[in-house]
Amino acid sequence: MVILQQLLILFCMMIVGYFIKKLKIVTDNFNKEVSNLIVYVTLPAYLINSMSFSFSKNILLGSKDIFIASILIYIVQIVMAYGFVRMFKINKSEVAVYQFSMVFGNVGFMGYPIVDLLYGNIGVFYTAIFNITFNTLVWTLGVYFYTKDQYKFSLKEFLKSITNPGIVALIIGFVLFLLSIPIPESIKHILNMLGSLTTPLILIYIGTILAKMKLKEILDLKAILLTVFRLIVIPVIIYVLLRILGFKEDLLVIPVILSAMPVATFAAMLAEKYNNDYYLASKLVFVSSFFCIFTLTILLNFM
Repeated sequence: MVILQQLLILFCMMIVGYFIKKLKIVTDNFNKEVSNLIVYVTLPAYLINSMSFSFSKNILLGSKDIFIASILIYIVQIVMAYGFVRMFKINKSEVAVYQFSMVFGNVGFMGYPIVDLLYGNIGVFYTAIFNITFNTLVWTLGVYFYTKDQYKFSLKEFLKSITNPGIVALIIGFVLFLLSIPIPESIKHILNMLGSLTTPLILIYIGTILAKMKLKEILDLKAILLTVFRLIVIPVIIYVLLRILGFKEDLLVIPVILSAMPVATFAAMLAEKYNNDYYLASKLVFVSSFFCIFTLTILLNFM
């Protein structure tokens, strides 16, 4: 019941974003501006503040396990992505969007608030480690999905893409953790204030994206099928696989939660950037985010 109440609070924050967009309290520029604010200011502060632990061998070993789990999860999701488009005979023009949406969940913008809710700073720490794999793949495999015909790997562009403020903050936080360097209280207070803005801003941002879609579009059968695979089938497979491999407690629950996230907002952002079906990608983000509140509640109570 407590989990449901907390998830409903997070969902209400998305509703706030939905209505401020619907009522035109904010303009179309809001999405880009608040996204930049999150990526360049509040999320780095949030990560550094959340990783300010004294060195612990158990946490370091946990980080290794989370990283291994993330690789296994993406292998499963990639296999599922290729299987899905063949199984349901997805139109060639829509294949890229469906494959991207199956592989990449919203482990950043939605993963952080959910895991923080359940596990606090240590959960954020592990989620940041998990996101190393996400950031690496989204700018290689993710871009490949959308640009198959003209894809050309560029090391320069790849390095530029993955050296974003979130990765830099992760490196800084990890160094502080490894060396047990304390953050001065005045700076820690500032980081805490800035970082505390991250969760509400992220959820409001997602709500404004949802406001661009019509509720009746939830009835799209293929979108619902993808949502079932992304929010139910994949997490169940991951749960069984990690249990077999001996993962327990938070090192089991956190990766499963992150595998159960809705379609990443990157699906729509990159579809637009690379001239793919932005409308379809936005719809998949909308449908999966809408149903996530229910599936995640069931999943968490089960575990």
